[in-house]
Amino acid sequence: MRYRRKGFHTVVSVYTETTVDTGALSSAYCQMMTRVLRRSGWIAASMLTAAVALCVAGGIVLCESALHVPRILPPVTPPDGRVVEIEARDGARLRAWFFVPKLSGGSCVLILHGVADSRRSQMGLVNLLLQNHYSVLAPDSRAHGDSGGDIVTYGVLEADDIHRWVDWLEASQHPRNVFGLGASLGAGILLQSLAVEHRFRAVHSQVLSASRSTESPSVCLWELRRAIGSRHHWCGPDSFTLAGSMV
Repeated sequence: MRYRRKGFHTVVSVYTETTVDTGALSSAYCQMMTRVLRRSGWIAASMLTAAVALCVAGGIVLCESALHVPRILPPVTPPDGRVVEIEARDGARLRAWFFVPKLSGGSCVLILHGVADSRRSQMGLVNLLLQNHYSVLAPDSRAHGDSGGDIVTYGVLEADDIHRWVDWLEASQHPRNVFGLGASLGAGILLQSLAVEHRFRAVHSQVLSASRSTESPSVCLWELRRAIGSRHHWCGPDSFTLAGSMV
């Protein structure tokens, strides 16, 4: 309040100041931000949950597709081959074609196909090996083709399957030498079988790339012959051979 004199009159001027309640404003702001942060948290949690669920679902689908591959049933048995069968350790029935050349050199080659394939894909190589006087055993891997088994185990059970196939060869055919030849999945399980199977004279495991998958069987046999000859020998960037000499 201020007094001032104007003429003979005293004028009283009254100034009124408006006071802002800063405490109430701060509280409202905090409440608003709390609501915003809570809503953002719910959105982030929902997005994270959806991402985790998507990853889990994708993993399940990938695992199922890897363990349960499409079966390609072999056609009618070739006239120069016969169907043979053994029982795996878990009771699965494993089937193969066995071929004997007209003039045998006394040795046998066990050939293994790739994933989601069957023994029929190996017929080109079978014919070439027969022409070179090798007997050939071409099995369907477990959970492939005409063989039993519920899932592909990528060597966990297949290694012993290979061991049992060599048992069958030794018991029924008495080969002079047993060689192993595998591609893709067959390459992997062939190498893993060496932990339990020591009767191979030599093995050749080849992982075929897209550019090499169309190679002729003669190229594969040439690589096999070139590779074998030393205890540990690399044959190109995508193949490996262990032990012995091919005779």
